[in-house]
Amino acid sequence: MSPDQARGSRGVTTITAEAAVVAELFAHSREPGTSPMQLGVHSDACGVPTRLGAPR
Repeated sequence: MSPDQARGSRGVTTITAEAAVVAELFAHSREPGTSPMQLGVHSDACGVPTRLGAPR
């Protein structure tokens, strides 16, 4: 896509389960004192797979 073209949401698909994980991580990250390491541990505990789809 050219930087001169406007970007819209056409062609974007929302995957509800993935959106829920992102929302939960965002909410968790807003808690005082939460570190990126703690977010990773929380993701592991919730069974979130790696970016390649493998379980941890």
